Amino acid sequence: MAIGGLPPLPVRASWVILKFGGTSVSTPERWATIAGLVRQRTAEGLRPLVVCSALSGISNQLEALLAAAVEGRQEEPLAGIERRHLELGKGLGLDAAPLLKADLDELSRLALAASLLREAGPTLKARVVTRTRAKLVGDTLVGSYQAKASGGKVLNGTFKATRGS
Repeated sequence: MAIGGLPPLPVRASWVILKFGGTSVSTPERWATIAGLVRQRTAEGLRPLVVCSALSGISNQLEALLAAAVEGRQEEPLAGIERRHLELGKGLGLDAAPLLKADLDELSRLALAASLLREAGPTLKARVVTRTRAKLVGDTLVGSYQAKASGGKVLNGTFKATRGS
């Protein structure tokens, strides 16, 4: 099946990994650029796989969330992280609240765990900083936006271009 007027790719088309993070995933305008790059790589006969890390500043905000949670003050930093992702989702034309609910609920539970334990050990920090930041943008928003913008689909939370596959 052709997408966007382009012919289907051969089944054995080469994959190309496109990785973005920070400021390059922080605004709807930047996502329009990413969608254009996906379309360009697809037109070149490649199969793009988009990989994303956190929005600019989110890694630091997650660290600050844990520090605040240890002191029982996680609500405000948690709300800020949520607000930032919901605003981006809205700017991308997505109904981000249901898309992000499970990931934000998990982040809230992890912050509560740090609050109850009055510590954030290495395992908890790793789970928050690596898994959560990747899930919020990389898996959830990028997958949904890229699927919408370029006719691909989301597989296990990862966007995959689907021309002729």
